[in-house]
Parts: sequence; structure tokens; C-alpha cells
Amino acid sequence: MATNSMSIQMRKGKPMTRDGRKISSKMLQDKQEVEKLITNKDATRFMQPLRGTPAYWEKTLKDLNAMVRQLGKLTFFLTFSAAEMRWPDVIEAVKAQQGEQVDFSQLDWNAKCKILCSNPVTVMRLFEKRVDALILSPAQPIGEVEDYFYRVEFQARGSPHIHLLVWIKDAPEFGDDDDDKVIKFIDQYITYQMPDPNADPELHKIVSEVQVHSRNHSNTARKVIVGGRGASAARGSCGGGSGEPCQRAGPGRTGPRHTGWLTEPELGLRRRQCA
Repeated sequence: MATNSMSIQMRKGKPMTRDGRKISSKMLQDKQEVEKLITNKDATRFMQPLRGTPAYWEKTLKDLNAMVRQLGKLTFFLTFSAAEMRWPDVIEAVKAQQGEQVDFSQLDWNAKCKILCSNPVTVMRLFEKRVDALILSPAQPIGEVEDYFYRVEFQARGSPHIHLLVWIKDAPEFGDDDDDKVIKFIDQYITYQMPDPNADPELHKIVSEVQVHSRNHSNTARKVIVGGRGASAARGSCGGGSGEPCQRAGPGRTGPRHTGWLTEPELGLRRRQCA
């Protein structure tokens, strides 16, 4: 794709620079002239079709700015991370592609890691299907979606992570609409309450394990004193119980809950490297 795109760009691209000079072979042999072409983006436009390149994201940013101008203020900014280690259907789908059946409840951590590593493409596609199903769900868990934009990133553990912008139909705008209307809308879709363990024990268990934030950091967070200096900050200390605020500065020692698809031997190596 890159070769074809470059060929098309050279055939159809403008033979003139932005200041009106004709592009020549002599110009392309001059380091300063090439730097000017790069600065003016004349030399990188052919990379727009290639995902992840600066030219691609520049075009994407312009598209997103156009959405904001057309649709107005966005309603929600959401982030989603894959919980593939908790999804039996994903593990079973990967094994089914390999012509095998597996009992998810009988798999240990290493076995799940090995299965996921064997076909990361399927894992990613199933995650994307889940996100699309949530956004377009007839149940409208976040309201009736008018439009949306999201970017997929990959975390250090290898799992996909999405940043999502959503425009909800008839959503009130903070600062423009009545405060009571805004509060009612927020209360309808956002909550910080724990699920009832008796009514929905499974949801209560999930929220308790992955959605509860506290001052007790996990093993992946190295503690530092905010504004600390010298040996105390270099050691990553947390004030020794002095009450000074701490912040994450990871990665520190890695625990099994935060290592994605690493196997036990890899975990041991990572712990030794980070100790």
C-alpha cells in the first residue's frame, strides 16, 4: 500500500512547493530543501492512507474537528479496556477456530495467556464487536447515539484500549441548559454506587475487583512524593506514613492481575527486572 500510495502521490502530487517553486531533482538532493518539504508536509502526504502515521492522524484530527463543528459539544468521553481474561466466549472462540473445545472454568492463568497469544487478531476483533454492540445497542445504555469517534490503542500487556467520544441525541449542554435538566441526565446514565450483591452478585464482584479506586496502590504503581526530591524521591518512597500525597509513577513490580498475557515464567522475569 505504501509503495502504491507513493507512486500515485508522485504522479498526481503538485510539482510546486507552497512558495511557488518547481520541485526538481537538485532540490531533493539538498538537505535543507528536503527539510522544508517535510515541514510543509509536501513530502509526507502520500502516507495518509497508512494507519498510525503522522499524516494519517493529521487527517483524522481534521475529520474530528469537523465533527465537533457540525455536531457541537460532545456528550461523553469514555474509555474501555478489554477484559479478555474474564470472557469465556473469547477464549472458546479462539479454541473453536483451532478445532478444539475448552472448559473456561478449568483454565488457569497460564493456559488463558497461551490461548490468547495464539490468535490476538480474533481477540481484537471480538473486542471491537463488543464496543460496537454497546454503542449501537437497542437498549441504549448511554442514550441514543447520534455519532461517535474512537481511537484504539494497545496497552503494554498487549490488550486493546479505546478512547471514545460520543454525541447523544437531545443531551443537555452544561452551562447552556438548566442545571436540573443536566443533573437529571447525568443521574440517568452515570452512577458511583456499588451494585447490590444480592440482586446481582456477578456484577458486584466485577465492580469490586476492577472499578474500585483507593489510596492503596496496586503492585504496578511505584509510589513517589509529589514534589519530592533527592534520595527519597529516587527510591520511590511514599513518605513512610507521613501523610504526604502519593501518585503513580509506574511501572513498578508487576503482579498477576496487571500483566495481561504474560505467563508465570515471564512474570518472574518481569519481577526481577523491576525489583
